[in-house]
Parts: sequence; structure tokens; C-alpha cells
Amino acid sequence: MTATVQVPTDEAEERGRPTLPIASGRETGRVFWRLILGNRWLAAGSVLASIAASVAAVLVPILLGRVVDLVVDQGSSSDLVRLVAAIAVAGLCAGVLTAVSRYLVSRLGAEVCADLREDVMEKALRMDSARLEAAGAATLRPGSPRTSIGSRRRFASPPTSSQPW
Repeated sequence: MTATVQVPTDEAEERGRPTLPIASGRETGRVFWRLILGNRWLAAGSVLASIAASVAAVLVPILLGRVVDLVVDQGSSSDLVRLVAAIAVAGLCAGVLTAVSRYLVSRLGAEVCADLREDVMEKALRMDSARLEAAGAATLRPGSPRTSIGSRRRFASPPTSSQPW
């Protein structure tokens, strides 16, 4: 018995419609890093906040282990209070730094997406309009009727229950 495998073809190819140029993986990576480095302070802040949040979160179980050691060794109650306070501070710092990191990462993503959208639209506007129209209206969509600034605000705001992510 033999199985027939159907390889899906692009709808534009089936209709004989011209397609728009597609970037290679290498070109995509180069553009990605260019856009990230264009927002280097935001990227650096995101990385540093993520690292700091991770360090603070790792401190909590380490300090809990010290509490256990203190109780087993029958240490003083003042040392116990200090360790519990340190656990509370480390937990609070981990939460705050995680929120800051999340905000910075979403902000960076919004900036990169908006910059990419602007680049795509700029290149589309410089293309031959006949080729662009022949490729079809659905081939190039800015993603939203909102402006880039509006989308930056949406992506940079913290998610709510009404947002899909």
C-alpha cells in the first residue's frame, strides 16, 4: 500500500499571482538584531531586570534552608526574625522585579513590532504599485487600522482579562 502525500501550495502560486519578496532566515535575523539594538537601553534594562528577578527568586529557597538549619541548631529567635524578614524582602523584590522585567520586555516587543511595521510599510510604499496590487491586498496588511503609536501603547500596557494574552 502506498500513501499519497499532498504538499500544500501557496494560494498565490495556484492562481499564478506574483508574490512579494520574502526575506531569508539570515536576513530576518539581521533585521531582528538591528531592531533590538535600536532599542538597546530597553533591551539591556529587560535583561538586567530579568536577571535581578531571578536572583531574588533564588534567594527565597536558600534563605528557607537557612531557617531550617537555624531551627535544627536551635539558634536564637532574633536570627530567625532576621531570616524571615530577609525572605519577605527577597520575595517582594522578586515580585516587583518580575513585574518590571515583564513590562520592559513587552515594551521592547512593542517598539520592535512598531519599527518592523514601519519598515515594511515604507518598503511597500516604495514598491511598484502594479506589482503590489497584483500580489493582492491580503498579502500586505499592517495588522491593525491603529497607528503605530496606538499599538505601542496596547503592547506596552500590562495585560488585562480582556486582552487575549
